[in-house]
Amino acid sequence: MKKFFRFAAIAVAAIALFSCEKPPQGDDTQTPGGNEKPEQTVPEYTEDLTFTLAVTEVEADKAKIKVEHNGTTKDTWIGFETTETDIEKAIADFIAEGNVTLKKNTSTTMTVRGLEPETKYTFVAVGVKADGTVYGTHASVEFTTAKAEEPTPPTPPAPEGYTVNPNWTVTYIGDYEEGGKVYDNVVVVETTDTNPYFVTAWPVDYYEELGIEAIVDAEIETWNEMLAEYPGATWADIVYTESILAQVGIDPEYGTKWYAMAIGCDTNGKATGLYALSEVIDLENLGGGEDVELTPEYAAWLGNWTFTGSNGVAFDVTMKQGKANQTYKLAGWEGPDAEGLDITVEWMADNGIWVIFAQSFGTFSFGASGNGEVWLTPESTDGYIYPADGIPACLGGFTQDGQMVVEGYSEELEDGSVVEMATMMYLAKLEKDGKWYGITSVKEWPTFPLTVTPATKATTNAVKEFKGGKKTLNPLAPKTFKTFGLCDMSVRTF
Repeated sequence: MKKFFRFAAIAVAAIALFSCEKPPQGDDTQTPGGNEKPEQTVPEYTEDLTFTLAVTEVEADKAKIKVEHNGTTKDTWIGFETTETDIEKAIADFIAEGNVTLKKNTSTTMTVRGLEPETKYTFVAVGVKADGTVYGTHASVEFTTAKAEEPTPPTPPAPEGYTVNPNWTVTYIGDYEEGGKVYDNVVVVETTDTNPYFVTAWPVDYYEELGIEAIVDAEIETWNEMLAEYPGATWADIVYTESILAQVGIDPEYGTKWYAMAIGCDTNGKATGLYALSEVIDLENLGGGEDVELTPEYAAWLGNWTFTGSNGVAFDVTMKQGKANQTYKLAGWEGPDAEGLDITVEWMADNGIWVIFAQSFGTFSFGASGNGEVWLTPESTDGYIYPADGIPACLGGFTQDGQMVVEGYSEELEDGSVVEMATMMYLAKLEKDGKWYGITSVKEWPTFPLTVTPATKATTNAVKEFKGGKKTLNPLAPKTFKTFGLCDMSVRTF
């Protein structure tokens, strides 16, 4: 099967091919269209590569080092800390250990973490080619970590009527894969009793200012508002009595340090006074190692945009950072009815484009209508939907004159026909009848291609405006959603 991107309006040197079969074998000097293959180039390395290092910050367990070199972005290099005094040996040992990530920045600041207090370290930078060959001249700089500070109490005392439940342990684990799907901001709650609770997340600053009682009141109020919108859903669908995995909403807009929380609440929506907090979730230091520097091409898409279809229909969306320089999270498609169903967007750095694939958000409860799996699925110009992993819906990039645009995906089938995606939509396949239903009140979707223009979004950091971390529905435990009418859709696969 031969697949291709129909993305002619976008100035991309090469578009990645999504193939499920090997390409035809033949003259390897010719492309399938008969043109000569472009000459393959060998990376150009600066053989006299030299580095300049400067220690800019030192703490008890981490340090920041400014790294610059005289080469170009084609030069690859490594940087690491060591207690070894023989630098040549340290370099050889580091490369031999494997899992070496080659860097291409000509200027960056690296943060090394997990260091021992009051310990002398040497930071080393050296050029390393893709085959592991060392080149250029290495540089090193020494530093000594600071004395460890005495820990401070992490949380304010609980008010009367509220008690930390020692039987609940809340742990933030970040990304979690289940059933071939990767979920972000996942929390594990382990319990050794049967007290009911729900899970959320709040910024540390808000917690310290408001206190647990005000947060619990705000959470219960928000949940009651949500339940009023979903007939058939009850507090029994929200609270748990067993250990669970749960996804929480964490938005850097409200702060870089957060608590994940288990909050005691019974099936009538009444607070029990029990609660538990995770350790502080530091968004700036998740994953350890080097501070990630966003590439200009990737960062250009971050922000608030209006996606306007060729049919004049428009959605205001937000492109948020996912994994730096790898993925985004797109919110706002189909408006507020789809809040919490953030779309994962894959960034193709080599081509300077991003791609949205069909994706599942897990199984939801639809009240009296039963359960159903929710998908973001492309719809083709001939009315078929494609709820299957790996099927592209659209691609985003820049035109030759620098304009942002989103094009629908196209594929040439073996019989010569072309499948062309017209739009994408949220749908749910209900278990009781196997039919597909819309889950929002949207009746018309923007059709590809989409024009992209800046949009404004009213935001505030006022305490009263933050109502908790339930911006993402829990994909790993029971949850509720509502449907809006049966979609007479035909399912098709490649």
